[in-house]
Amino acid sequence: MVEITTQTIQIVAILISALSLGVAAWLYSWVKSQPSSNARIAEIGEYIRQGANTFLKREYLVLARFTAIIAVLIVIFLPKPIWSGHGFSNNITMAVSYIFGTVLSALAGK
Repeated sequence: MVEITTQTIQIVAILISALSLGVAAWLYSWVKSQPSSNARIAEIGEYIRQGANTFLKREYLVLARFTAIIAVLIVIFLPKPIWSGHGFSNNITMAVSYIFGTVLSALAGK
């Protein structure tokens, strides 16, 4: 019987992720290289792109505010309230991890 270790699973996950990014890059370049022979469709596409970018800008602003509030709450309360006297380095680490995860999630959505 073959034993699958955590390290093997992590390596396979990283390889699949890299392959997925490669396929996504290839698909993006393929779509961008397709000719747009209809000027009206290109114009409408530009309006859609502008609207999507405006929406994302607004959404990321709301997300940034939400992230800041939740990060402060994490620092104060998690994993233990700062007034419990256990130090708050774990709280800071957890808040920074939360912010880092939120930023990476936002970048994945862009």
